[in-house]
Amino acid sequence: MATKKDLEAASVTPKAKKPSTTAKQKSATSPEPSIQDSSLVTETLASQNQPDQQVDSAPKQPVKSFAIKATKKISETKKPRLGIKVATGAIHTVGKRKRSCCKLWAWENANPQQDSSFLVNGKHYADYFASSGDFVHHAVSPFVATHQDIKDYFVVCQVYGGGISAQSQAIRLALSKFLVQFEPNLKQALRTSGFLTRDSRIVESKKTGKRKARAKEQYSKR
Repeated sequence: MATKKDLEAASVTPKAKKPSTTAKQKSATSPEPSIQDSSLVTETLASQNQPDQQVDSAPKQPVKSFAIKATKKISETKKPRLGIKVATGAIHTVGKRKRSCCKLWAWENANPQQDSSFLVNGKHYADYFASSGDFVHHAVSPFVATHQDIKDYFVVCQVYGGGISAQSQAIRLALSKFLVQFEPNLKQALRTSGFLTRDSRIVESKKTGKRKARAKEQYSKR
């Protein structure tokens, strides 16, 4: 015997499901874009890719150049700043020792009747190193080692930094380099004398907690 609930369930008809619209049906139902719409899309994309006009219209600031220090002419930097005229064919060399640096300009004395000069910072080398004869010997030792006459050359030196002892040895290195460039045959004599070797010995730096580089404080037991 069918119950009342079974008869009611049989009388109710199932609801029909709506057909799902697929992507193809949607594309078919949607209207096709016109030519005017496509042109608007391209214009909007182009406007997005272009930078803002306000940035371009702003005045551009000049870029700072970091090569201002190198604008000096090479001829100006090579001339000594001592008010002394240097010959056109002068040879320029540099010698260093400890914290001293020597810039040297030298050339041959073409006129034997004219007196030559050996100037150090505007003074004669004997007057500049008048405090000790050893310093004078250091400055002139390349001429002595190669048996050259000082009167045959004009020498102008510009020395700065360090003490007189280091300055005399810096002049010796710069003068030795000049003689090698002027007469390459003198290189062997200068090399055996050790005048072409840059002496790299300097004072060792002080260490923290010590009096000097190696010296320690005196030990106190109590």
